[in-house]
Amino acid sequence: MQLHRFSDESAGPEARGTALGTAHAEALAASSLLYRDFFRHLGLSDGRVEALAASAHEALSSWRPLLARELEAVAAASGQPLWHVQAVNARTEILAAAGAAGHECSTLTTVLDGEAVTMQTWDWHADLVPDGLLHSWFSDTGLGVKSFTEFGAQAKIGVNSAKVGLHFNILSHRSDTGENGVPVHSIARAVLDEAESLESAIQIASSAPASASSSLTVLEASDTPRVAALEISPIGTAVVPSADGTLLHTNHFLDPTLASGDTIPEESRTLQRFAALQDGLSRLAATGSALADDVAAALMGPSGTDSVLCFQPDADAPPENRWDTLLTIALAPRTFRLHASASTPSSPTFSAF
Repeated sequence: MQLHRFSDESAGPEARGTALGTAHAEALAASSLLYRDFFRHLGLSDGRVEALAASAHEALSSWRPLLARELEAVAAASGQPLWHVQAVNARTEILAAAGAAGHECSTLTTVLDGEAVTMQTWDWHADLVPDGLLHSWFSDTGLGVKSFTEFGAQAKIGVNSAKVGLHFNILSHRSDTGENGVPVHSIARAVLDEAESLESAIQIASSAPASASSSLTVLEASDTPRVAALEISPIGTAVVPSADGTLLHTNHFLDPTLASGDTIPEESRTLQRFAALQDGLSRLAATGSALADDVAAALMGPSGTDSVLCFQPDADAPPENRWDTLLTIALAPRTFRLHASASTPSSPTFSAF
């Protein structure tokens, strides 16, 4: 995956959408085409995808109309029908409608010497994301925001100038339908745009009617860092707090009530990856280093490239089973920075954004 950078100082949803759609029309169109082909492979017709995208846009328009208007401007400026772009933004919901569970991401947050330390792998399909985006903008609340995301998705992993950070893990629940819900990527975007505290992030995420499940690990980098996992599902959002600023998340529910409806498949290796994060946390505590390279090395441990945290794609597998660790990313909310490497944590080359 090639990482692109786009910094935008536009004011207002239409101006932001137009700026992004104009600057990256080709990448946005390519992302949409790749996803539509993938959805066809999963058995969804273009008509079904268009209907799901339309229902997602209607839900978004009711919940956060400015975000809906921004996406409309992205589509217009990039020369695409709105549903093409919304199909990428709502790809988690469309996958849920197809009955396809994701295996993406392992997240660690902790505190070393009073400072928040985070790292996440992003596991997805390289065939779908040849290009990723590091995007910065000013929200309508006046906050500066930086996020890694896919072309067409409103946000994913990021930080804002209020010292709030957000990691993102897909989940799978038996209540997932993919219909008539706010896209989880737009929920993440609203948290980054608006949240100035952990409490406000919880309020924002809990107010969104969802049709697919994901976990937002939200960090408030105050004098005493605080973190919680906001586990979103169609039947409600559960808050999984941390007493000491340490929280690990892979792709299974931690909340016991929502866990009873968990449908993540065993091949996701979610429990094995969670255990690997626990081992990595112990090594990190022993080193005491918050440098991104040292955090990555602690996560890998003696396994190196053979770590369960690194997905290696099987070229002979069908497209939906070609999992690949495409990104390793650390957040520094106190200094309003991301440190990203388009690689596994076994051989990262981090650059600040």
